[in-house]
Amino acid sequence: MKTYLLFLVALIACSGCNKFLEEKPRQKLATISTKDDLWALLNNENIFNAMSLVGEDLSDNYYLTDNTWNSIANISIRNKYGWEVSANDDVAWSMLYHRVYYANVVLESVGVIRDKLSDADYREIGAIAKFYRSLSFFELMNLFSLPYNGQSNGDKPGIPLRTSSDINVKFKRSTISECYEQIIGDLEDCMEDLPLLAQIKTRPSRLAVWALLARVYLSIGNYDRAFEYSRLVIEKKPELLNYAIIDEKKENPFGRYNAEVIHSTSNYSQLLTRQNCYVDTVLYAGYSDGDCRKKLFFVKEGEKKVKFRGSFAEDNDIQFTGSTIGEMYLTFAEASLKILDKKGDVIEKLNYFLKSRYETGKCPDIPSGDEELIDFILSERRKELVFRNRRYEDVRRLNLEGYNITFTRKLAGREYLLKPNALAYALLIPLEAINYSGIIQNSR
Repeated sequence: MKTYLLFLVALIACSGCNKFLEEKPRQKLATISTKDDLWALLNNENIFNAMSLVGEDLSDNYYLTDNTWNSIANISIRNKYGWEVSANDDVAWSMLYHRVYYANVVLESVGVIRDKLSDADYREIGAIAKFYRSLSFFELMNLFSLPYNGQSNGDKPGIPLRTSSDINVKFKRSTISECYEQIIGDLEDCMEDLPLLAQIKTRPSRLAVWALLARVYLSIGNYDRAFEYSRLVIEKKPELLNYAIIDEKKENPFGRYNAEVIHSTSNYSQLLTRQNCYVDTVLYAGYSDGDCRKKLFFVKEGEKKVKFRGSFAEDNDIQFTGSTIGEMYLTFAEASLKILDKKGDVIEKLNYFLKSRYETGKCPDIPSGDEELIDFILSERRKELVFRNRRYEDVRRLNLEGYNITFTRKLAGREYLLKPNALAYALLIPLEAINYSGIIQNSR
């Protein structure tokens, strides 16, 4: 998979939005005529399971040395590191709409050959396609639209909600509210048509839908619904790995489809390879010596530099971006405290989570004060989900709540800043997409 991902990154860097959708792929997809054709397309991990890592590229979990940054030839990749993405850079737009296109093809094709499919296949195939289209729309919203702030900006521009595979049909940018209605609506529609647990973890399941809904609702500050869906996941699959018994001597300590993985997705980023990036020093200092993640997630290089190795993708250069049970425990804890103030439930779940992550007798004390407890949960969330494409998404949300987190980079004596709630949190849409579709550009 790594070879394909490397190729895909290079392809995206030099391809425009509509170039993915030219005659050759359309002719090939026009041959879909059987159930096996549809399953073959959905089982293509290189299309449906290679998620964007741009949010992690833009986060503050890591840093590059001046020499490494200067050695990167691709200007789009260099621009991402300093939050200076221009309209000439195609940063994930094409890749994500590529996946939307294939999902739409499946949704249309399943209707065309309905008489050749059993009811079970018809429902599950359509549900899987809706899941991936929703996940793609959600990732696009995290990158190309400002974070949702309830009624105050619900009428602002979101993204084009392409629901047709016909590339000649042009879609305007829907509002932020309309986009989340589409994302959530599709997920709610598809959940009952998927098995509770998937036999193959690269396929979505009902648990994966609940986990994604919990993530979506958390990202827009709807803590009631984030609580409900994370609770559903934990009730059905509560078990966590015991990190204290995982072999830290292994190059990749975690199995790709380990027991905590709900749905497996991953991708490659040149900025995040072990060769190029180092873990942020403040982040690393937040892991105590009794925290098993400190030994399992990281490896030291010399006295001061630290590399990340804890990907559930079981590869040093491929980062896991999927959903896990551990993430759901932390979503549940944060959401339930904010809406219900049920400290007993929060502390019970947190204690179980912490015992799975720390050495025996070395779990940190859980704070008693409300503000201190929320900060503690958020700290655990960052340490747990490091390099999983969640930090940028979380900071967008938290800054709306007044956390005032500023991202900072230093390169060649120059300081780069991404300030709280900056317009730059909505990346500029690639010019080719603007010229092709006539949609409006993000403000600066």
